[in-house]
Amino acid sequence: MRCPARLSAWFGVGMVAAVLVTLGGPRRGTTEAGSCATSLQMETDCPLRDLAPAPPDPSRARSKLPSVLIELFDEFARDPERGRAFMRERLQPQQFVGDSVRVILSRDDLPSGKLPSDIRQLLGVTVEAESASLLQVLVPIPSLAQLADQLAGVEFINLHIPPEALTISEGVALTGASAYHQVGITGNGVKVAIIDLEFGGIQAAINAGEFGNPHKIDPNCTKNYITNTSGIAAVDTGGNHGVSVAHAVHNMAPGASLCLKLVSTAVHLENAKNDAVVEGVRVINHSVGWLLGSFYDGTGAVDGIAASAFDNNVLWVNAAGNDAKHHWQGGWTDGDGDTLLNFSGADECNEVSLATGTQYRFLMNWNAYPKDAEDYDLFLYRSATHEQVASSTGLQTGTQPPEEWIAYTPPTSENYCFEIKRFNAPSAPEIEILVWNADVEHGVPSSSLPNPANSPKVMAVAAIDRSNWGTGPQEPFSSQGPTNNSKFAIARVEPAISGPDRTLDYDGTRPAGTSIASPHVAGCAALIKAANPGFTAAQVRTKLESEAVDMAPPGKDNIFGWGRLTCTIPVGGIAEPPDVAQAPAGESASSDASSPPYGALVGGLVGAAVALGAGAWYARRRWLR
Repeated sequence: MRCPARLSAWFGVGMVAAVLVTLGGPRRGTTEAGSCATSLQMETDCPLRDLAPAPPDPSRARSKLPSVLIELFDEFARDPERGRAFMRERLQPQQFVGDSVRVILSRDDLPSGKLPSDIRQLLGVTVEAESASLLQVLVPIPSLAQLADQLAGVEFINLHIPPEALTISEGVALTGASAYHQVGITGNGVKVAIIDLEFGGIQAAINAGEFGNPHKIDPNCTKNYITNTSGIAAVDTGGNHGVSVAHAVHNMAPGASLCLKLVSTAVHLENAKNDAVVEGVRVINHSVGWLLGSFYDGTGAVDGIAASAFDNNVLWVNAAGNDAKHHWQGGWTDGDGDTLLNFSGADECNEVSLATGTQYRFLMNWNAYPKDAEDYDLFLYRSATHEQVASSTGLQTGTQPPEEWIAYTPPTSENYCFEIKRFNAPSAPEIEILVWNADVEHGVPSSSLPNPANSPKVMAVAAIDRSNWGTGPQEPFSSQGPTNNSKFAIARVEPAISGPDRTLDYDGTRPAGTSIASPHVAGCAALIKAANPGFTAAQVRTKLESEAVDMAPPGKDNIFGWGRLTCTIPVGGIAEPPDVAQAPAGESASSDASSPPYGALVGGLVGAAVALGAGAWYARRRWLR
């Protein structure tokens, strides 16, 4: 009997001596005796005909792909329409174009840093964009297995994971920035780049006079890196998150020139940063969070991009994140020995309330970077019936990153819960999970900073409600430190400082989130630079931190950082802080720590492909709202 046409369609080859095996068969690369696998979800001994292009080895291909791509490949091979439905349900729009998926590859894993032309032609692979260290690639779904099999130097291929914007000005009065304005210091001569995911309505805001007359948006350094086009019209797309961020910077520093840079992937982010350095930008605001790619220890690939800006004398200011209530982290506990994690007491299923029509993401990783053989799995259930609705059961055998993630759009509004299974994790490393857009029943607020807010060379900004500005507390959702301990870094106290949110926006709203707290700090940095043209990025940072008003507990802490932003000229005029050769590495949770390395071993860029973010960085593209 011939192998099902399914594999012939997938691989372009015939197969012989096969017995049909359903998708519900053996789990991780095993087959029942006497059977021949019909999907990438299992290994196969079924012989493949020697045709060109060479058929992939299903076992090897499967070991290089995350479980969601394996499922997509199988569904598409069974029925393209069914595969497209699966793709719409389980992926984000930024992760696919037509019948192709978007992945990020590290140049270090490719011959001469390029995708071989024969593979591009044979498999229909398109290089959409490239930066100094990364390639952004579209891969037709039917070519996934062959690409994984034929890229010999690449050990793992992951999807681009879109980052998330983190949410949006009365901040001038709250922070004292008017003291600068009153002496004629408004940011003149300073360029500030706002690197964001959307700037919809920017032209209308300019026309309404929200950015001055003449306006302060510089079209020469404003660019859409997705379409590779420049100018204000090129970035006027999507929601207004970036407009609100830019408006807060403008309110704080109305004389500064603003460069708007629209990005979607880490390739775009690296190119935007590189352009900003060349263009003479002195402050970057990034109200965006990227997930996965490291154990949130400040050594991920996106952290490295931001650190490079600081190394080129550009202060990078980043929203700290809004994940304090979306986060769980802890060591392995399994009181009954059933290989399922106990989140609290005997509770093995951590509950979340999900609304119909909204896509939620469950992003799990553990302290085994870059790719140790420590294997956990993630499962999602309906709470009422314990019916499994989704899972992520990728392999971690020593060549794959320690990451699992689920994207799920619930058909009904109800409670769900997630379980973590210890499939094969001998040392039981510490686990972390972030749920985008849903509060977690058993939550852990500490160590909830996304990338690159956990980098020692980034100023991470927490949020305080404007109505509580003088006394606190912090916003309950504002992400907290410390950064994580790992083999690459010692835990550090973060964030760096706190800014106000719920300030009046240009459209009359009062958005909450660290996204709006961050540009208040970036705007103040522009004022300091304008008043002190000779200051380095480190000196600007030192002045910001040294003048922050301590909130409690005394000293830098994992909630407020050094305290709330105070953007005032000290009595006696502007005094230069001592020169600082490099960014402070931040305080260790127990002692001082030096900056972690950014090299071939950092999470996201080690090994094969990097899924960028919130992954290459599970780039969780999220407005820090």
